[in-house]
Amino acid sequence: MRRDIERLIRWYPAAWRARYGDEFSTMLDDELSGGRLTWHIYRDVARAALGERLRHGGLAGDSAQTEVALRSGALTVLYSWAFLLIGTAGFTKLAEHFATTISPHARAVPTIAYRIAEIAVASATVLVFLGAVLVTTSVSRFLHRGGWSVIRRSVWRTALAGGLSSVGLLVLARWAHHLTPAARNGTNALYGATFLTWAAVTAVTVLLTVDTVRRTIDATELSPRLLTIEVRLAVAVATCASVAVAAIITWIGSVAIGDPALLNTHASTEAALTSMPVVATTSVAILAIVLTTLGEGRIVRTTLRARHSRA
Repeated sequence: MRRDIERLIRWYPAAWRARYGDEFSTMLDDELSGGRLTWHIYRDVARAALGERLRHGGLAGDSAQTEVALRSGALTVLYSWAFLLIGTAGFTKLAEHFATTISPHARAVPTIAYRIAEIAVASATVLVFLGAVLVTTSVSRFLHRGGWSVIRRSVWRTALAGGLSSVGLLVLARWAHHLTPAARNGTNALYGATFLTWAAVTAVTVLLTVDTVRRTIDATELSPRLLTIEVRLAVAVATCASVAVAAIITWIGSVAIGDPALLNTHASTEAALTSMPVVATTSVAILAIVLTTLGEGRIVRTTLRARHSRA
């Protein structure tokens, strides 16, 4: 395949490329007869590719696109789970040793909220992995038919980021072994900067992993029954994510009111709520709930539309 045509075809979504890419490439190559791509071709392909991406994302099309919209909603929920994991990491750091350091009179609400968040995040993670196991056979068939070429670059990017994250973890673990608790928690600026860099790389790794899964599922054929199961799992994950985010925000609020010194060196509720760790954790949690709402909302609207069309 010509390199310029290959780049052009990448404007289309992965599922479209897997189904029509070779045919489109051959047709365009024959039409050009060795000539260069014109701006008219770029314009027409850009318009068609944008339409395909909108339909693929469930943002355009009619009831015939029900399967596409349901997939899109479920995969949006998958992204919300990824951001939930990232937010949970920050929350865990905030809540470190809180049960033994928080004053007894302010302990009840944050303790309950913390346990609820733990259970909800763990439940969402189990559901995500269950969904992954269920599509294993379909993904294997996709790879056997040459699907590796569709996801190869994404897989290598994810593997590279994962390798960097793993090496960083080993370095930090060895380094932290020689530091005092105070140095590990902020007094050593170099260690703190390195830790934040590793945390950013790890967050990118999580997002790249989810994006690779999304690209794979986009191009994989799922039976109607399996798609229905995956969509129901996505709704369950969305529910768990909503509960987890609500619990995390409740924990932060109750601690900021009851024992703000746990969140900030200045013992005031305002200072605790505006500290960088709290703002970062809350922002990621809110992003997770926004994605959850979008994904679940798309699933509900599509389901209702499909029922209405059958009535």
